[in-house]
Amino acid sequence: LGNLLLRPELQQEIEAGFDAKFLNDRIGIDFTVYNRFTKDLITFAPIDPSTGFTGTFVNVGKLENKGIELGLTGTPIRSANFSWDVTLNYTAVRPKILDLGSSITEILLAGFTDRGNYAIPGQPTNILKGTGILTDPDGNRIVRAADGLYEPDPNLKILGNPNAKFITSLINSISFKGITLYMQWDYRYGGEMYASTPSATIGRGITKDTDFNRDLTFILPGVKRSGDSFVPNDIQISASDYGFNTQFFGYNEVGMFNATNIRLREISIGYDIPKAWMSKTPFKTASVMLNGNNLWFKAPHVPKYVNFDPEVSSQGVDNGIGIDYLTGPSVRRYGVVVKFTL
Repeated sequence: LGNLLLRPELQQEIEAGFDAKFLNDRIGIDFTVYNRFTKDLITFAPIDPSTGFTGTFVNVGKLENKGIELGLTGTPIRSANFSWDVTLNYTAVRPKILDLGSSITEILLAGFTDRGNYAIPGQPTNILKGTGILTDPDGNRIVRAADGLYEPDPNLKILGNPNAKFITSLINSISFKGITLYMQWDYRYGGEMYASTPSATIGRGITKDTDFNRDLTFILPGVKRSGDSFVPNDIQISASDYGFNTQFFGYNEVGMFNATNIRLREISIGYDIPKAWMSKTPFKTASVMLNGNNLWFKAPHVPKYVNFDPEVSSQGVDNGIGIDYLTGPSVRRYGVVVKFTL
């Protein structure tokens, strides 16, 4: 439904920082801290289908982004034939929904109504909500006496914050007599994600992470109801029910993983052909470079044998983050660049 009253988003920002160079530009520091407010957010909101429409764009609430950006540069070695340059970047952002208006308590930003990114006042932007398991007053998961499986929570639960606590990059560039070696390492710390790939493969028992005797029976950790109280669960279930229906799969809550990861983002080696060699050609300069991207990564909080990359996303071009629907694996790329200048 079109909205004739739609207003533009307005942004207000307070920013402070400094940029400094020392020792003949051998050391550099670039630091910024900011607090950004955005109000009258243009957001797609569901409406009653009885109107003939299912949604419209509206102006709602206020969003806050607090952040720190730090860049350190250095040249440990610099001579006529050899140089070594180092760059370290650090970014930490804290996005938060302050208000959605008087009549709106939450808005689905991306995903589906039973699992997706939400805007909820007081919560980080893109907070993840989904299906979960009912718990007792002490936080123990409740098992159904009828079948020994977990009892679903009738309400969607907040599953986690998909925003990283901080992201860093370390870049090294070493040059020696026309040969240049470039290497970039990235490290992301924190952030939760719902990942179907590890939960579905582990739940189906097709990785070494579930290398146990499937002829045995299992007891889910938790409690069962006994009158008006709860007692430790002792109901035995099959390996199939243990892995696929509850413990590793079946609820969004058990498919959550910490997205911390480190990776070799890029490495390249190039060679500038000496100009003397080009003197009898129509070209002034020439160079050749071999490069590779995403050559290695390690996600320490994802089960070892799944080899899952937390950087993948099933959200496409929308604003959603932290959701994997059996997405294809990330790609390792190799390339050769040959360059001539006239």
